Amino acid sequence: MHHDLLVRFTSEIRRRGYAYRTEQSYEQWVCRFILFCKDVTPEQAGPKEVKSFLDYLAIRLRVSASTQYQALNFPALQSADYDRAQE
Repeated sequence: MHHDLLVRFTSEIRRRGYAYRTEQSYEQWVCRFILFCKDVTPEQAGPKEVKSFLDYLAIRLRVSASTQYQALNFPALQSADYDRAQE
């Protein structure tokens, strides 16, 4: 369903030279975010969805701040891609 998104994501991660384990970890966060937002992709999501997801991680799952930061990295990559496309 979100195959194209994951292919673009993987290509960007590999272009940046990230480790394979990092790629796998970020891919899992992307999938968790999409499931949490009921099929809203990170590209479609706004600040409200991102905040809700981070709140869920912090309050319900009790993950650390560093884990939340890692989960937030995918939307940051999308923003970087958008910024580059505008240049």
